[in-house]
Amino acid sequence: MDTNQNWYRQMLALILLSASKAAVEFLTNPSSRSEAVDQLRNAFGEIDYDSLAKAMTRAINEAADTSKDALNDAIDNLRARGVEAVDDAKNRAEKQLVPKRGGGKGKLIFGLLIGAIVGYFLFDQEKRDQLLDRLTGASGPIQSTTQSFGQQAASTYNQAQTQAEQAATEVENKATQAETPTE
Repeated sequence: MDTNQNWYRQMLALILLSASKAAVEFLTNPSSRSEAVDQLRNAFGEIDYDSLAKAMTRAINEAADTSKDALNDAIDNLRARGVEAVDDAKNRAEKQLVPKRGGGKGKLIFGLLIGAIVGYFLFDQEKRDQLLDRLTGASGPIQSTTQSFGQQAASTYNQAQTQAEQAATEVENKATQAETPTE
């Protein structure tokens, strides 16, 4: 085993051994209490504090580097998970609150166009005129206005023709009476 990695075990073993030996001497031989304390002091004096300080500094630096790397990894992981969670929440909110409509206006216009074409061929002239009147807000059917005007004109023409025929008949009758001698 590498002594740099096990320095803390060696130091702990030395301290425990010295402390236990000193404790046994202290308890079993009350007259040698000063010797036990001296032994403990000598054990602590034999420790190479420079190498101990260097080893502790290395251990602290290694722990700091390891914890730095672990902390950076944890922060990066948290950041990535946070960004993913925010994106997922945004996508869920968009799906729930604002459903996307793919080509809704185009489908509506296409449907209306097909419906108008089918309706044009299915409805007869009168139904088409009534539907257009309702959609445009016209007061009456366009053709009925034209028909009523045409009917009025035809009726006026027929009346004029009838009057002209009656007048012609009267003129003929008067002419015939004028030609006939009176006795």
